[in-house]
Amino acid sequence: STAKKQLQHQLARKDLPYMAEHMQIPANVALLKGKSNYACRAKLTVIKDPSERKPFDEWLKGAEFGDLTEYPGRRPPFWQDVTAEDCIGLACKFAIKDECGYWRAKKQSKTAQIIIANHHVVAFDLRFGPFKLLGPYDTLIIDEAHQAVGAFRGAYAQTATPNGANRLIRQLDRIGLGVERQDLKDAWDTMFKKVAYVEGEIQKDPFGDAGEAVENILIEVSAE
Repeated sequence: STAKKQLQHQLARKDLPYMAEHMQIPANVALLKGKSNYACRAKLTVIKDPSERKPFDEWLKGAEFGDLTEYPGRRPPFWQDVTAEDCIGLACKFAIKDECGYWRAKKQSKTAQIIIANHHVVAFDLRFGPFKLLGPYDTLIIDEAHQAVGAFRGAYAQTATPNGANRLIRQLDRIGLGVERQDLKDAWDTMFKKVAYVEGEIQKDPFGDAGEAVENILIEVSAE
């Protein structure tokens, strides 16, 4: 596990293959990053300009993993809107058909002897598992360990953003529910109005009744 992506690539594509070759020991090495580093084919419709969408789509079809570091030229301005951050997994047709780069990267890691991950992936693996994201392993080596604290703090933190409801509704639409949850939007807006002008330390239960209303709606959505 490393802190920097550059070091991930150096280990996975240069250092370890060099060692394996000169020691004459075959090594199956996989590189796995967080979901926000991969493009999501299901989101290409958010790119409104055809002159931008076409070359990006052509690159993505030919890219092994849809990793941003593989994209030729400058980082596209719409990148944050097309990442696999909120991947819906095997409910997506591209994942089922093995046409999703992120899922190909995950599949490769399942059979690897050595996985080069980053601190964020390891932290979330421990939070949701362990071994949920990375699979079972015998040894964990944390390089650049002094930078791991922030990753682990982030993985175990609970966050909510003003735009979170819209993001959830988009996910519901993508898995085929296609419901317009105006009640969720309204309750979510009310929830954040309660903390919009709070200064200093926020109390333990800042949302109160509005937060409880959102929770009840989310329970109803999950039942659907």
